[in-house]
Amino acid sequence: MNLELTHKAEFDLDEIWRYTADEHGLDQAELYLAFLLLEMNQLISEPTKGKVVPEFPQLRCLQMKWRPKGHGHLAFYETLNDAIRVVRVLHTAMDLPEHLAKSQ
Repeated sequence: MNLELTHKAEFDLDEIWRYTADEHGLDQAELYLAFLLLEMNQLISEPTKGKVVPEFPQLRCLQMKWRPKGHGHLAFYETLNDAIRVVRVLHTAMDLPEHLAKSQ
């Protein structure tokens, strides 16, 4: 099994990197992106780690937080026969149903 990212998920990660670089510097952006990718890669061995998304039952959601308090990001993914496909990576403060509906 491997990890796949849709174009929208790749775009989301690029935007997260840009925002983090602008707000906290290049080193922090690289570290945070590596953290998100590490968290998502754990789904390969634990595909049911995320919670089912009631509005979109084909998707699961993995919460990824750099720090225990405050906001983080959510990886929305589906399990295929041979891959975990991440469809979006969204900030916890975003309007999630609206962004997910655009992904379907």
